[in-house]
Amino acid sequence: MTAIFAHGIGARGDLPLPVWMFAYVAAAALVVSFIVLGMFWSRPKLEGRRLERTLPLSLQPAFKLTGVLIRLFGLAMFVIVLWAALFGGLGANATIAPVAVYVGFWVGLLLLSAVFGDVWRLLSPWENIAAAFAWARRRFFPHNRLPRLSWRPSPTQSGWLAVATLLLFAALELVHPNPSGTRLLGAAILGYTLFMLAGASLWGREWLREAEGFGVIFRHIGAMGIFCTDRDGRLAVRPPLAGLARMRVSLPHAFVILLMPATTSFDGVSRTSWWNGLLGLRMGWETVPFGALGLIGLVAIFAFFYVAAMKIGAAVTKTPLSTMLTSFAHSLVPIALAYHVGHYFSLVVFEGQNFLTLLSNPFGGDSDLFGTAHFQVNYLLMSPVAIAWVQSVATLLGHLAGVVLAHDRAVARFLPRTALRSQLGLMVVMVGLTVTGMFLLLSA
Repeated sequence: MTAIFAHGIGARGDLPLPVWMFAYVAAAALVVSFIVLGMFWSRPKLEGRRLERTLPLSLQPAFKLTGVLIRLFGLAMFVIVLWAALFGGLGANATIAPVAVYVGFWVGLLLLSAVFGDVWRLLSPWENIAAAFAWARRRFFPHNRLPRLSWRPSPTQSGWLAVATLLLFAALELVHPNPSGTRLLGAAILGYTLFMLAGASLWGREWLREAEGFGVIFRHIGAMGIFCTDRDGRLAVRPPLAGLARMRVSLPHAFVILLMPATTSFDGVSRTSWWNGLLGLRMGWETVPFGALGLIGLVAIFAFFYVAAMKIGAAVTKTPLSTMLTSFAHSLVPIALAYHVGHYFSLVVFEGQNFLTLLSNPFGGDSDLFGTAHFQVNYLLMSPVAIAWVQSVATLLGHLAGVVLAHDRAVARFLPRTALRSQLGLMVVMVGLTVTGMFLLLSA
């Protein structure tokens, strides 16, 4: 493992409570919140309501200009990262590519999306390149259309492709013996780019909204953010989580969301002494079969328990299982984010500092474009205890938000008593996820 994957959260001996007590207190908080919601939250307060407020018209031109700048920045960073991965120096910290992908993109950008909204819709190089190609074709070749296939994948089929691509990314990050290898990373980025652009050329840019796995994740996480657009495309603000309450999730995208806590849980398991004992003296490619089975196994376990919880709700409410799976998938989004923050917060705090260093020297060599090439990581920036508190509180708040979102949708669809009973299975699963998450975080 290279440095950028050493994202353990350090020793926890100075925490004011032992790990088991932390986990049980969090579980008790969820149960109490479930009871309180059942007693005092009998009508929907979020579901179906438009809570956004359009910002003054005087600010809208600045918003549009900012959007253009963000798109240009996204394209520039994409070119820099791809070039660094394909042609830059070798090694984990030789170029900006590994830190940009695994820290800046997969962790930092998700946190920004949760706060500010779906910024990926502006940053996405695949959507922007596809849009540029479509414009150029209309502008310069209005009568020469590319051939379109008679067969077109359905949104459901495209959605399962998003599941597959994110599972492959998780395997690259967590199973491959050298995930930060720059040439491997460059080949993966290039291959994914060509595949997505080919699909967009054949079936239109809207295909990306279903099949591009990262876009699916960022869109759902971004629904938690405070910025959005109104019906006329103007910048608006809304309360946190309000966007999720109005979101409808397809079946494959529900499992895309479920991949996040499942894969980060495998990350936690793979850093336990039990897992190290299972691997024994195996190293490198010898560990790949174990890692692949472990990753797929945990994904299957998470999917099993979610389906089981929704099957209980379906039986109580006489609702089709598929409807329950999609109707309450939005409640998994804050849980997915909580697991992500829990497992990768320390990675952002420490390895994120390398991003500033490598920004001055993105391709390797001796360049120092912004005067930051000699910055050193400050490991005293946050103590292990402070990081543990952030991770533990984030895990608890994420599950509490999931309980609130699920209950609000339940009372919007069912009678209050039936609504509470329909959530019993999901509540048990959330308690189990909370306890498991705490132990994996604080004991790994």
